Amino acid sequence: LSGAPRRLIDEVVETVCKCKDMQDDGVQFQVIKALLALVTSNVCLVREASLLAAIRACYHVYLVNSGQKNIRTTARAMLTQVVEMVFQRMEARALEQAAERQLRLEEVEDDDADGAEAGAMPSLGGSGAGGAESVNGDNMNGGGGFASAEHRDAFLVFRALCKLSSRGLSIDNIDINGYAGSASASGEFFNDVVSLASKELALELLLATLKNAGPTFKTDGRFVYAVRHYLCASLLRNCTSSVTSVVGMSLKLFLSVLHDFKDNCKAEIELFVTNIFVRVLTSENSNYEHKILVLEVFSHICADMGRILEMFLDYDCRMNERDLFKEVTNALAKVCKASNPTDPEADRAQQTELRQLSLEGLNAILGSLRSAVQAGAASGGAPDDADAEDVDAVNGEVESLDSPAERPGSPRSTVSSTSLTSLNGSGANGSGESLMDMFKKKQKTNEALQTAALKFNMKPTAGIKFLQDQGIVGPEPDDVAAFLLTQASANSRLSKTAIGDYLGREPDYNEGFNMRVLHAYVERIDFTGLDVDNAIRKFLAGFRLPGEAQKIDRMMEKFAEQYFVQNDHGDLPSADTAFVLAFSIIMLQTDLHNPSIKEERRMTKEDFIRNNRGISNGQDLPDVVLGGIYDRIKVTPFTLKEDDDARAKEAGRSLLAPEMLNPFGESAAGRRRREAMSREREEMLRKSEAIFKAKGDGSSTTYLRHQDVRPEHHVVPMFHVVWGPSLGCFSQLLSTTSEPGLVRLVLRGFRLAIRIAGGFELEVARHTLMNALAKFTTLDTVTQMQEKHIDCIRTLIDVAIHDGNHMHESWELVLRCLSQVARLQLFASGAHTDDAFFSADASALIHEQNGDGDNALKKIERFFSSGISGGQPAGDKAGKAPGRRKTRGAEKRGSIV
Repeated sequence: LSGAPRRLIDEVVETVCKCKDMQDDGVQFQVIKALLALVTSNVCLVREASLLAAIRACYHVYLVNSGQKNIRTTARAMLTQVVEMVFQRMEARALEQAAERQLRLEEVEDDDADGAEAGAMPSLGGSGAGGAESVNGDNMNGGGGFASAEHRDAFLVFRALCKLSSRGLSIDNIDINGYAGSASASGEFFNDVVSLASKELALELLLATLKNAGPTFKTDGRFVYAVRHYLCASLLRNCTSSVTSVVGMSLKLFLSVLHDFKDNCKAEIELFVTNIFVRVLTSENSNYEHKILVLEVFSHICADMGRILEMFLDYDCRMNERDLFKEVTNALAKVCKASNPTDPEADRAQQTELRQLSLEGLNAILGSLRSAVQAGAASGGAPDDADAEDVDAVNGEVESLDSPAERPGSPRSTVSSTSLTSLNGSGANGSGESLMDMFKKKQKTNEALQTAALKFNMKPTAGIKFLQDQGIVGPEPDDVAAFLLTQASANSRLSKTAIGDYLGREPDYNEGFNMRVLHAYVERIDFTGLDVDNAIRKFLAGFRLPGEAQKIDRMMEKFAEQYFVQNDHGDLPSADTAFVLAFSIIMLQTDLHNPSIKEERRMTKEDFIRNNRGISNGQDLPDVVLGGIYDRIKVTPFTLKEDDDARAKEAGRSLLAPEMLNPFGESAAGRRRREAMSREREEMLRKSEAIFKAKGDGSSTTYLRHQDVRPEHHVVPMFHVVWGPSLGCFSQLLSTTSEPGLVRLVLRGFRLAIRIAGGFELEVARHTLMNALAKFTTLDTVTQMQEKHIDCIRTLIDVAIHDGNHMHESWELVLRCLSQVARLQLFASGAHTDDAFFSADASALIHEQNGDGDNALKKIERFFSSGISGGQPAGDKAGKAPGRRKTRGAEKRGSIV
């Protein structure tokens, strides 16, 4: 920017911008008008540094005039118009360049045709090359590497807005939605008003830019790079903000990125969903407003069959990706099944709204799957009677998730055979794996990992052997070390204690294999540039240190060796010095944080320094180094994340006691919850930024579009993922709530799930769903019938009417329901209960052989009209029992009807 020659228009813009600091409202208003006229002029174009200066000046006028609504509105409108104009100029310039390139290519083709007619071959170094060179040269014209000067201006403006939106807020350390009014937070809050207004305005301008983005912005490599590295970095910070308005606009920006840039931001989308959105939903500390916003985003995504299909194909069906579709489904179900409000102080309406939105998300998924089935039926691709034998193979079996259209030789396998291969670098020549093959392989691997985790936690050696037999882990120690390190950093089912015991075994155990695994494990960790205590913290993050001194000694010895190799510091002249210091740090950790040691007997800083005298080849380590280690260990002990979560959860339960609530202010639970959420927010941001930086500048992997496949062919595996969590959610809500809105959504979900299961002949899913729905009719139980139970009866009958051809053995449940309804109708009309028909006297009358059939029927009628009404002798035991049973029957009728 500084190398560009200075123009007269630049001097004019600079002069006008200097007037922005004047306090007079009229002057500031004229500054806005003048800058708008200069920037939008088509005669003297304002570019690069002057353009940014004009935008910065209007930004300043907007921020400093917080009490002048007219000036703020004008400044906001001016900024919106300028940003929009910059990107419109870029799109117009791109169209002109495309037209020029097309014209030049046509001229080249005409020249080639003329040369061919003349019998001459076109010269590679002649006019053709010159033409191509001029086309390429035009791409660089005036842009310094950009396609044009307009492209450069648009890039600079977009990057500046991303950086403005990325600036941190001190109020992110507190929850201003429920805490801004307190005396301790009000000062920080109002000091940050300007920064907050700047961030919100930048997010609004970015949102407007993405909504109005043209094809050049969406496809140009530089702007794609800017979206991935500048915009996504900004969204990482803002999606974890404590300010609800910032989170709301950030989520809208995320939806725009998902819609227009999903092809290039696959890794970033996974990062947002798994590390931020799902954690916000499942955390007990996140507030109500943030959960509502995330649920609205998920509902928006789930309502689009194309998006959830792409999510399933591009993540759940790929071996090295997270199960994004499954995690979203489980998160929605968890919110729906939450027994307590996310905020202990929240009212029942908030909990109902959370459950309603999560139910809408689950129903949106089921509705999208149902729409895919209907669309396939309309196009002739849905399973019909001819496919029944093939589709029946998917009934509850992960090994049979392929639909007929995806099998070799199928008449409808054209799309799948060409677009669902080449996932491992192979082409569409049959050498690659289809997505469904990879999905089945991934499912089998996950099942094997679950089994291995059970074996490993009971006997680590047996678990590792099982994994090696299954081909998941290689036979070499480095393979096992890589697996353990991967599992240690993830939320795996492997016990951290078992991992520590496995790594700390004796040198001769298992022929020394465990010791070699330990060495490979340590060598895979990067300790470069870390202080020794922080390096130990990183080393111990993946397992629980064993309690035996010999095991600790072996592990710390290898750690010290690797740490010394990677950090040749003057403070630690040898690996032995690092080993002694590391072991001393472990002893300090135990002494400072063991609850069984009394406070007065704990090690002091002076004791720690004295204990480490002479360990550096006879010399002392600097007191500053040892004192810093002591301070860090005292403040932040070595702990596992699982232990921290358990302690936080236990503390949360204890704080919910009534005596801990403060009627004159906020509760202790609320304060602790905010502190816990602040820590979670910092952890989410730190972890997300680390992943974001680790992926480097490499482009995201290929994103498969839903247009490349037939959605109805993938409904079955997706339904297998969603129907289990949905059923648990539906059942719990029908058991615990009578809210009409929630009941209506639950029954709609039942109806959709049963229709999908019935349409694909998924017997296990269909019968389980039907059985659950029949259970909640309460027709077979002695309980008070409520409105929701009557709605369940209606839903069951409605499903039978509209989808009876797919019910099969589930008709038994429907017929039983109808029989019970008919029986209740007879009771309501005055008929007798069943026990009256099976009494001893009734049986005798039925089997009486004297008289014709009409006399027998008359006698039975007289018996039911008089005998049961109390005319039996008092001493006749056979006559007492029916009377007692009738009384219970009458009570039964009174409780049901």
